[in-house]
Amino acid sequence: MGTSIDKSEIVKTQLQKEETFFKIFALYIPPNSKPDLSSYEIFARTIIIGDMNAHSGWWWYSHPNAAGLEFEDLLNSSPLELSFKPDDPPTYIHYNGYSCSPGLYVSSDICAFTKRKIM
Repeated sequence: MGTSIDKSEIVKTQLQKEETFFKIFALYIPPNSKPDLSSYEIFARTIIIGDMNAHSGWWWYSHPNAAGLEFEDLLNSSPLELSFKPDDPPTYIHYNGYSCSPGLYVSSDICAFTKRKIM
């Protein structure tokens, strides 16, 4: 099964708390899709959350895919950081028992103030 073109679904919103604005991208990247992340405007107070189907050795996948490589490039070329610890509970559990957790990226200026809570 090859990698297809970008079929990502993206919702971009801006939140304001007092005088501070936050940019939030919520996205879904279908399996076997190669997302085009070049148009994302990543500056201060940016959050990306969602189901990216992005497999990368950086977050302990044994078989990286196109989406994972794109996110690696995005992390290398922007102020984004992956908010993830290996002992975080999974956010997704497949019927065959496979589970995964990554899915939250935040800009470095707010990373220290970011807390994941899996419910």
